[in-house]
Amino acid sequence: MTEAERSGVHITHPRLPLAAGDLALLLGLAVLAVPTVLALGQQVWTTEAGAHGPIVLAVGAWLLVRGLASVKPLVKPGSLALTAAGLLVSLCVYVFGRAFDFLSLEVAGLYGAGVSVLYSRVGLRALVHIWFPVAYLAFLVPPPGWLMDQLTG
Repeated sequence: MTEAERSGVHITHPRLPLAAGDLALLLGLAVLAVPTVLALGQQVWTTEAGAHGPIVLAVGAWLLVRGLASVKPLVKPGSLALTAAGLLVSLCVYVFGRAFDFLSLEVAGLYGAGVSVLYSRVGLRALVHIWFPVAYLAFLVPPPGWLMDQLTG
């Protein structure tokens, strides 16, 4: 066993930038994200109040990619127990929101799952350094109608 294998560092093929486990996580998130983004596009992003959604998504993704490139020296995989707890809660919220057509909960669950997966890959120290793009992407979660009624009524 090499030193890199003992330390838990992912060794990737020079042409493949991600390890197989990373690809599986991204595929799993994509399976969750595609129907949610389609629902956002058909419901929230077509209204005047939610038209900023695609812009927030594009800018947030760009900021996140730039931030991840700058924190490479800080990257250390996060705690498996904390990742599992975050994913468990987030996926339960996602499933509840998806099953009962609460788009706000569905998007919040997807956001939580994304943050949990990101934490598992980069760790807390790197996540704290890229806090702004992570927090900025939270603006993709549409506020529930009842909350907006209370705030603006």
